[in-house]
Amino acid sequence: MTAACVVVWVIGAALLISSLAQMQNYASIINNAGVVRGGTQMTVKLEMAGVHADAIAERVDGLLVQLIGDERTRLFKTPASDAVLDDLQAVQDKWRVIRDEVEDVRSGAPSGALLQASQEHWELADKAVKAAEVRANSESRLMLLVSAFLVLFTTAIIVLRERDSMKRQRRIFYTDPLTGGSNLEGFCRQAAKEIAAAPPSMYLVVYTNIVHFRFINDSFGRTAGDELIVRLYEIYRESCDGLCARADSDHFALLMKNDPAALEALCAKVDADLRAAEDLHFTGTLSCNYGAYVADDPNVGVASMVSDAAHVLKAGTKERGIAYYTEAFRAKLSSEMEIVQGMADALEREEFQLYFQPQIDVRTGMLTGAECLCRWQSRELGFMQPNAFIPAFERSGLISELDFYMLERVCRAYPLLLPGDRGGALPVSINFSRPTVLQDGFVERFLEIVRSHDLPSEAIEVEITEGAFMVDEAVVINAMDTLRAEGFRIAMDDFGTGFSSLNLLRRLPIQVLKLDKEFLREGYETDRTQSILSDIVGMAQHLGIRTVCEGVETPEHLELLRRIGCDTAQGFYYSRPVDLESFKRTYLG
Repeated sequence: MTAACVVVWVIGAALLISSLAQMQNYASIINNAGVVRGGTQMTVKLEMAGVHADAIAERVDGLLVQLIGDERTRLFKTPASDAVLDDLQAVQDKWRVIRDEVEDVRSGAPSGALLQASQEHWELADKAVKAAEVRANSESRLMLLVSAFLVLFTTAIIVLRERDSMKRQRRIFYTDPLTGGSNLEGFCRQAAKEIAAAPPSMYLVVYTNIVHFRFINDSFGRTAGDELIVRLYEIYRESCDGLCARADSDHFALLMKNDPAALEALCAKVDADLRAAEDLHFTGTLSCNYGAYVADDPNVGVASMVSDAAHVLKAGTKERGIAYYTEAFRAKLSSEMEIVQGMADALEREEFQLYFQPQIDVRTGMLTGAECLCRWQSRELGFMQPNAFIPAFERSGLISELDFYMLERVCRAYPLLLPGDRGGALPVSINFSRPTVLQDGFVERFLEIVRSHDLPSEAIEVEITEGAFMVDEAVVINAMDTLRAEGFRIAMDDFGTGFSSLNLLRRLPIQVLKLDKEFLREGYETDRTQSILSDIVGMAQHLGIRTVCEGVETPEHLELLRRIGCDTAQGFYYSRPVDLESFKRTYLG
């Protein structure tokens, strides 16, 4: 911000303050002129009634002297100010005539001349008041406009200068001082935009170095090394169909299309151009190595991709100077294949274990049901949580076998009765994946398993995620309608995770709505989150749907659910998922 801007801004602010003070002064002038007009009329009326009004007359005298004196000494005058002064002087002249006429009336003269002078004075005083109002309005608007313009103009200049300064700083921050091109920060920023706007795996993040660059610096000097880096940057910029930036020292980061042939061609061209650069005074053995990372996961930051590409550049096996970062992918694929291949044996050995998590009535604290969860006690892989194997089963299409296996295990676990004197079967909710519900014969196979164990329909609650309705909605709804007609309760799991449709909810044959545990994670105490929860629960109640909230871990969570009217709570506050025998001892014994 320059000193001139500060001065202009201060002047504008001073004018703005001055205009506000002037407006108050104008109001006082208009008021006093009005008092003169009214005081004159009051004086004439009293004198004609035989009552002396000397005090009022003195007040009028003083105000006229003050008004005229103020106008004459005003620092800034306009034609409007001159008009006000002329009108006030005319009022004062007529007032002197009235004073003379008053003396004549007191001496017994007729009052006709006094009345005439009073009328003329009224018209002059009224004209003066209006002139003062016109002057006040015009000059106030002018001063306000001028001061506001100055303030806004100066502010605009300051904002523009600050914006230019920020742009310059940003350019400096994202610019490599040696090459004049982008540095690593600038590369990551721009590459993130390109990757986010493209399909997964469309791009390669490539990290390069010059073979034996330290030898060049040591043998030919740092200046020669800098010349090589600048030349290499120019070669990359001209040859790479993408982004190019110097990362540090002799390392460059590139973003290019995921085409191995194109990367190999770039590698060969760069090596050839370097060897052909006779002005660099180096031997003809210069070459570069490359580490490549396939940008297949948009959730991975570009800086992390560059780091992984750099790691494989240093440690990976290179072919024609190029090494691809594939260890993590291969490790993941190998682990997933091991899990999938072990599923059949695990089913036969009954390694998939039943775990139950209680569902508790929020108002009474009584057990109302339980959710069946799966754990894998693998002979080869050890104990595994669902997130370690469920995604692999879903991708392989084997999840349906696990779903029906769990249904079979739950049916074999009965009789499971509600504790106390309530009697009846304990409702157990079982998750069914979207592929399972969509497969032909789902309903028939479901009913066959349940009926083979002679279970009452109220013992099983069919739980599906809301995402299951987003593909072949009619098929899913038809299957749920059929099961509901057979007496099974239908629950929608993970409500609120991103696919919710109120119109869809209106048409679904569900009796239980399970609120996703994310609602009770960090930030649940905000008014907005609580309002959303309350509205969902209220909506469900109006639709005759029971609500269950997952992820209840604290007394505060429970109190919130009580306050908003949620029916059932499930979470670590009551119990973690436990094996079947522990559940029986704790809750059904």
